[in-house]
Amino acid sequence: MSMLSERTKTKIVDSHKTIIQTMKLMDKGFTKSLLVFDGEQFLGMITNGDLQRAIIANQPFDTEIRSIVDNSGKKYAHISDNIEHIKAWMLDVRAEMMPVVDSEGKLVKVIFWDELFNDQQNDNRKKIDLPVVIMAGGKGTRLKPITNVIPKPLIPIGEKTILEEIMDQFENIGCQKFFM
Repeated sequence: MSMLSERTKTKIVDSHKTIIQTMKLMDKGFTKSLLVFDGEQFLGMITNGDLQRAIIANQPFDTEIRSIVDNSGKKYAHISDNIEHIKAWMLDVRAEMMPVVDSEGKLVKVIFWDELFNDQQNDNRKKIDLPVVIMAGGKGTRLKPITNVIPKPLIPIGEKTILEEIMDQFENIGCQKFFM
């Protein structure tokens, strides 16, 4: 872990942290995923989607994240993968970062989204700073039973919530003020 970049070190969470502690770390770091370590051993990545699924499954907030780290659906790059392959994976899952591991599963480095992609499409759009009204007052009855636990705007779609997806699109064109 000592050879990892300083930026990568800010994305690490100890496997003994609880769900609520991990959520607070993600919120503080404005990130949707963290790298989980047990001492020097890389266990995998945990995303806000993993945390939301744990909450939906009625896991207590004081559950250690080591018990909910699930690598079955996650893609990690191998040091032998070429950068174009890694870029395609990241684009496919819209991953904010891609862990690169060696043949023993040790974390070698992390490639961040902004290192590979600069959102040029957003730079070409005319910037407007208009207030945005988001209607989020419904009961979400079509999405029950999920909305029994999570309000519709906070339901995950990939690595983001519905509300984050909507707000990100507006922020990309310059909108700063939101009303719900």
